[in-house]
Amino acid sequence: MKKRAQKPTSHPQKGAALLTALLLLMSFTVQARAQEPAKEPELSARCAVLMDGISGRVLYAKNSQEEQPIASITKIMTGLVAVERAGLNEKVLIKEEYTRTEGSSIYLKPGETVTMEELLYGLLLDSGNDAALAIAGHLAGNTEKFAHLMNQKATSLGLHHTHFVNPSGLSADNHYSTALDMAYITRAAMENETFSKIFSTKTISIGSRYYKNHNRMLWEYPGAIGGKTGFTKQAGRTLVTCAKKGDHQWLIAVTLNAPNDWPDQTALFNYGFQSYPEAQLCNANEEFCSLPVTGGIAESVALRPKESLLYPLREGEEVKSSVELPEVLPAPIQSGSLAGTLRYTLNGMVIGKTDLVYAESVQRKKPPTLWQRISHPNRKEKDQVFSQ
Repeated sequence: MKKRAQKPTSHPQKGAALLTALLLLMSFTVQARAQEPAKEPELSARCAVLMDGISGRVLYAKNSQEEQPIASITKIMTGLVAVERAGLNEKVLIKEEYTRTEGSSIYLKPGETVTMEELLYGLLLDSGNDAALAIAGHLAGNTEKFAHLMNQKATSLGLHHTHFVNPSGLSADNHYSTALDMAYITRAAMENETFSKIFSTKTISIGSRYYKNHNRMLWEYPGAIGGKTGFTKQAGRTLVTCAKKGDHQWLIAVTLNAPNDWPDQTALFNYGFQSYPEAQLCNANEEFCSLPVTGGIAESVALRPKESLLYPLREGEEVKSSVELPEVLPAPIQSGSLAGTLRYTLNGMVIGKTDLVYAESVQRKKPPTLWQRISHPNRKEKDQVFSQ
């Protein structure tokens, strides 16, 4: 998937003064569109979140940090941990204990050998609880140790309202998450190419088995690119879906305890794509500004962003940009080298940042020859520009 808009950047050269002229603060307003923003949807879900997959901006939230049982959408974290720790071609020997589980199954047989890839498709498409046990046993020895790996991953993602007890999502004390945390887990998982490929698959024949994704959104919602269903009596219907519009923008919808989850998620996606279209903050292929140069063959040099930044914005929202640039810029200057930092803020919060780099090289002006010094003894710049 597309990488996040906000990334760490380097700082200007040590000791450089900051430019505090007109470039320090600039702002723009999103251009009015033909369509008015949609009204917030009314959902059957007890908890819900709609998140922009690139930036992580939350576009809609309902009881988003309420801890709830999550059923089989647990397997998103199971799959993420697995693809980060195992190769797809790893052979997994199926033990009898893996097949003794309730709920959905891909009907693994004791003594057979399958690949990790087969198990992952069975886990994420057919929601096999036996596949979850086989993955956990192969990678960690047992479900308790694998759940520890899942919780370590949740902690590394900065999540504080999630705790896993098993890899399947079957009801258990102290096994819970939130709509918001599940959106962050899904966002991290979709950054893994292996996971996102499996997650987006509708049907597949692999090994001796045929799998079909249970998420109807993949068939019924244009642009749906992945999803996972879940259900237990305790959790109710849980659902995670990702959908894309255009070349870049993609959203994550999470609904927990949602009797009408398909209509809920359709309403969420329609609301998000209509109300928060993707806006380009800056373009890496366009000049952002220029700075004066001292001692060079050119009087100024153009600067451009190192990367393009995109962010979902509602009509009328005002984004401000600020820059950190050196006040004095002596030649020579190398094209592509670091000039400073560009930041964008919305309501005081940083929503994107990138380096500013020089768009071109500027060579140092050559010192005058001896004849030039003799011929033009009153040349003003001889002591200012050329004194070394």
